[in-house]
Amino acid sequence: YVRLLWDDRVATSSKIMVAQALAYLVLPVDLIPEALVGPVGYVDDVYLLALALLQLTSTHAVSRELLLQHWAGDPRQLDGLIAFSTFASENFDIFRVLGGWFQQKRAARTA
Repeated sequence: YVRLLWDDRVATSSKIMVAQALAYLVLPVDLIPEALVGPVGYVDDVYLLALALLQLTSTHAVSRELLLQHWAGDPRQLDGLIAFSTFASENFDIFRVLGGWFQQKRAARTA
């Protein structure tokens, strides 16, 4: 994700979305705090990163080829992450709730 922030081929709006997702990871305040619920608290962190990836790929803001240029792992892992993100956002209520919240916050900041 971080490499996308310095790539001139990525739109500024997409860079902002990626930066917001990364910032959420380092903020001490969490929707689901790890300190209180343990490993389950990472669900929101993982989801927001996956949602950012899904938003980038589903809106065609960033091509798969460009993502692969910045992906350090096996391309199948990237495809798996995209597939998981899609499945989770379509099938689990918590992901829909968090996704809706994240999108509202993003829309409010860009309005």
